[in-house]
Amino acid sequence: MRRLEGRVAIVTGAGQGLGLGIAKRFSKEGATVAICDLDGEKLQETAEALASMGSHVIHKACDVTSGEQIDSFLEYVVERAGGVDVLVNNAAFIPGGAPLENYGEDRYLRTIDVGVNSVYRFMTRVFPLMKDKGGKIINFSSLAAIRGDKSRGGYAAAKAAVVGLTRVAANDWGRYGINVNCIAPMGMTEKWAALMTDDSADPFEVFGLRSNALGYVGDPEKHIAPVALFLACEDSDYVTGALIPADGGLCDLE
Repeated sequence: MRRLEGRVAIVTGAGQGLGLGIAKRFSKEGATVAICDLDGEKLQETAEALASMGSHVIHKACDVTSGEQIDSFLEYVVERAGGVDVLVNNAAFIPGGAPLENYGEDRYLRTIDVGVNSVYRFMTRVFPLMKDKGGKIINFSSLAAIRGDKSRGGYAAAKAAVVGLTRVAANDWGRYGINVNCIAPMGMTEKWAALMTDDSADPFEVFGLRSNALGYVGDPEKHIAPVALFLACEDSDYVTGALIPADGGLCDLE
């Protein structure tokens, strides 16, 4: 039996990158995947790709900074699927970098709103749907939060806050059988790939990072999605409040 057979899994920011990879992997494992993204065109492409795999997919454009749009999306999902078993908060805003003194308040607040406030919005709205039966919530932090990457003040702040929010939710909701965990990934997303003008270039050098232990950047579907799958299925029933790096050993190296 596939590990997510009969379960309904929401994946935010599923139009590309990590969200797309996770949506594909969850579909292969039998989940009804409910996806949203701000970019309606990319969302439609993802939905068509999943449908071509024979997956049951529900999709609706959603601005995760809007509580009203989240409410509308969740109502749409419940009407068509009956409930929610898994929530993956993947949506993020990754602006260009700037030293903290020049970061700018508008850019900072936008990054926080998408990166952490949306996680709070989705979790608290999904909670009533999971309270009586349990569920799995998976959030995304970043190595930027752990290392304090230069010129990424808003992004690092948002992703650090997600870790704290994850652990509070794990403690508050464990009695309801809701597991809440967090992944700190390093995956080759479209944004990274677009900056790789030379196919032979070392991505670690391009992005100003030291090499990780394994020597390569992970693929979203092949390397990051399996970690999300573990946290979404019954194999992780005794895991909650955890921050799991999926980075090839980068954050564990001196």
